[in-house]
Amino acid sequence: MKKYIQSKGITLVSLIITIIILLILAAVGIGTLGPGGLIEKAEEAKTQAQIDEEKEIVGASAVQSAGANRYGNIEKEELAIYVAKNAGNRDVEVIEDANKIYVNFKDTERYYEVGNEGEVSNPILKEEIEYAGDITKGGTLDGTVDKPYEIWCIEDLVAFSIMSNGGNTELGLASNTFTDKYVLLMRTLDFNSIFSYNDHMSTKYGDLNADGATDTIKTELTKTAEGCVGFTPISSFKGYFDGRGNEIQNIYIKKEGPAALFVSSWGAKSMQNIGVTGEITSTTEGAAGILVGGSATMENCWNKAKVTAGSNDAAGICTGGSIIKNCYNTGDVTNTSTGGGGYSMAGGITVGYNKTVENCYNTGEIKSGGYAGGIASGHGNGKTTVRNCYNTGNIQSEDAGGILGTNGETIENCYNTGNIKGISNHQFASGITTGATEIKNCYNTGNIKGKVIGGICAYLKGNITNCYNLGETTGNQGGGIAGTNYLYGISGAVISNCFNIADVSCANYDGYSGRNIRKKY
Repeated sequence: MKKYIQSKGITLVSLIITIIILLILAAVGIGTLGPGGLIEKAEEAKTQAQIDEEKEIVGASAVQSAGANRYGNIEKEELAIYVAKNAGNRDVEVIEDANKIYVNFKDTERYYEVGNEGEVSNPILKEEIEYAGDITKGGTLDGTVDKPYEIWCIEDLVAFSIMSNGGNTELGLASNTFTDKYVLLMRTLDFNSIFSYNDHMSTKYGDLNADGATDTIKTELTKTAEGCVGFTPISSFKGYFDGRGNEIQNIYIKKEGPAALFVSSWGAKSMQNIGVTGEITSTTEGAAGILVGGSATMENCWNKAKVTAGSNDAAGICTGGSIIKNCYNTGDVTNTSTGGGGYSMAGGITVGYNKTVENCYNTGEIKSGGYAGGIASGHGNGKTTVRNCYNTGNIQSEDAGGILGTNGETIENCYNTGNIKGISNHQFASGITTGATEIKNCYNTGNIKGKVIGGICAYLKGNITNCYNLGETTGNQGGGIAGTNYLYGISGAVISNCFNIADVSCANYDGYSGRNIRKKY
């Protein structure tokens, strides 16, 4: 009889069962170790518990601090006392930054903003910028459209300025005009905030504010004592700059020579999607929020800074530029020069020189000793065209217009609600412009005062169509629509489909002024 020996090997069924068990165990392991697994969830729970503890320390300290203050306010010094008590052995600091109070737990590098009522923000992590001060980011970017240079922090912005102003060999920053290169602002930067610096305590950039002493980079750029120049404008830029909708906040510039974020950049191609806040002053020359000197196309730019020029030009957006679109200004713009005419111009958006301005507005107060306009100042040697713009700011100048100061080409689809005042010798004042080749589809509701005045234009030098005035006009010679035509002796100019229903208080009336309170042309 044959005997069969039973196999001790694994059967197919057993193999399948074993594989299934191994797969189940692997899935359990992955669920424990992988993304979103048990271990990760445990770490997240631990971190959240730590955050809750830190917020409780800050919140309790804020309540105690307010209770100890005679006015119920939360102040840095008092808050620091209670934070130190409540934090135990943890290393914690209280800092005041950009008019806000933060508590920083140094071991976790988490910051918490403390509100005026004691509310505590979620944790803020200070971003560490790789290659801070190197806009090429370690040589990986070459400024082409596919690999544009990137500005991530104040150090990057300072390096950009140094390179454009001749470079600095000690810092390893070569001179560069960025011809045909692309530069991007990757996030909003605030000169007053430590969160906009990679290392706000750095002194490697030296005496940036030219006061004769070296301090931290943040102090150098924000110190406003006498003699401090603040940020040095980017100069001789010949490329494309895109702010990507971000702002440069709390910029401080006060210097001799032109003052703006960019100056003397005649080769610049375009500047777009960028805004500034703060204070910009030239004690001797022109000043603007974004650009002084250059023919770049300006689009989607805004200025909230106070701008002051000691001579020449002052503008919210640019004194240069050729085509300006979709821009706005809310800062006050002043030219302190009393030279008059082309030596002292101020515009909410730009100045003169054959520009085209479209879809822009101004709400800031504009003052000048020469020409001034809510949108543009205008210029005797070059005509400016303005379309689809409005002004609500008050204007004061020798030649003052709600939209354009003087000598326009075409002004259409514009309106003004600001009050206009002519000063000095000429005292031309108007709701829209002191003069233009053609004015159409415009209106004014602001009050006008001066010597030669008009609700729409001060002196008639071209056709006025489909316009009306609701603002009071007060002066020596003028009227509800046009003040006079004697300057240019234009007899063929026509006023059509226009009306004025405001008071006209002038000793002398031109044939185009409308002696009657209600007058239709």
